[in-house]
Amino acid sequence: MAPRIPEGRLVIDAGRVSPQNPCTLSEGWRTGVQAQRRPFTLEALLMRWIITNVDQVVVVHMTSNKVNKQNEEFFADLHDAFDRVEAVAEPAAIVLRGQGRVFSAGLDFHHVFPLFGRGDPAEVGSWFGRFSQALLRVFNYRYPTVAAINGHAIAGGLILALCCDHRVAAAGPFTYGLNEVPIGIPMPSLFAELLRFRLGSAVATRVALTGELYTGKRALELGFFEELVDQHNLMSRACAAAIRTPVSAMDAYAHSKRMLQAPVTRYIDYESRALDAETFRVVSSDRSKCARALAVKRLKPQS
Repeated sequence: MAPRIPEGRLVIDAGRVSPQNPCTLSEGWRTGVQAQRRPFTLEALLMRWIITNVDQVVVVHMTSNKVNKQNEEFFADLHDAFDRVEAVAEPAAIVLRGQGRVFSAGLDFHHVFPLFGRGDPAEVGSWFGRFSQALLRVFNYRYPTVAAINGHAIAGGLILALCCDHRVAAAGPFTYGLNEVPIGIPMPSLFAELLRFRLGSAVATRVALTGELYTGKRALELGFFEELVDQHNLMSRACAAAIRTPVSAMDAYAHSKRMLQAPVTRYIDYESRALDAETFRVVSSDRSKCARALAVKRLKPQS
């Protein structure tokens, strides 16, 4: 079994050295016992996400790009971060946070709009598969996960937050919601199942089909998150949620979590393929392309 994380604020910071973080990725995780070192590689050097330890909680700070747009680089960063946590820190609770005023802005339109526009079902299906695998990496993590929602969480960004067991949001002029349908992106099965699982069918239907964006207060009422706190209290509250389960109860937590999630994972793994094949067709239909073109036009600054 991997050693428990030591007390303090140090786990991994991608090559950044400071008095609080005196080691780099090439040194592995510095512990009071024999360190489990990972070999120094160019891939490790290029890892962008910052991973730190706060009171036995692993804080994963998403830094793929300024607003954490979800693209191939984001997916690779997510998998690499979880690989590292699972290799040296189990069982550990994870707090996932964004940066600045954005938790995650969702899909990278510059990447996916051209892909959807080409209309190749195999290409679209392959991309959705990689997207789903990244989200499920968070959803299926065995131990407690908490989304520390530091700002806007839109579309795939909100879905990423909903993949976490618990969600705490910072109060502020932020918006939350799913705007996919109005811009010609149909709900894939993973989105639909996660929404039903976390929010219930009635709220999931409204949120998914209307494309409305909500204030923090309204999002709290709808169940997007369990707490809405002052910005300076965000991390302390998120970490408090993460450590509710003692280490001695982690096996029971992992098994119970798996049982609760079983209907979702079973549906995704075995029953959703036919519907998702239709999703891949609809996302590339002429009407969907038109909806996305209008969305892009609205986003462009007026001359």
